[in-house]
Amino acid sequence: MDSAARLFLGEHNFSNLARVGEKNPYRKILDIHIGTEGRFTYLEVKAESFLWHQVRCMASALSSVGAGELDGDGIALLLAERSSRPVPPAPAEGLVLWDTDCNLIWDPVEKSDRSATYCAELRRHHALMEQVCRVLRPGPE
Repeated sequence: MDSAARLFLGEHNFSNLARVGEKNPYRKILDIHIGTEGRFTYLEVKAESFLWHQVRCMASALSSVGAGELDGDGIALLLAERSSRPVPPAPAEGLVLWDTDCNLIWDPVEKSDRSATYCAELRRHHALMEQVCRVLRPGPE
């Protein structure tokens, strides 16, 4: 997957890997890295700018490489030619904006009663959804 990820380096047409609309589909990837942390695999991408869903579509394509459904030639083809089947974006869950470098200061949400309440509600919601999924699709524990 890492060698396939490096194919994204440089300037490419991301029409098959983003929601482009009326925008210029060319974007320049400055750095890309795939790593693991515990049981998680992560993708870090640094670019001059991004298109809507670009990183999620890149992650989806690289996931297909990891699953053996696509290879480096497939990635190169997605960057070189218009496809009738653009790559769908990976789910937004787990997507984190780690940093920006546009001369703006970005501070994470500060701890407060309001943010703590919001996070607690999210945890309750996801715990409930896990229970619903276990009832609908029981499986091995």
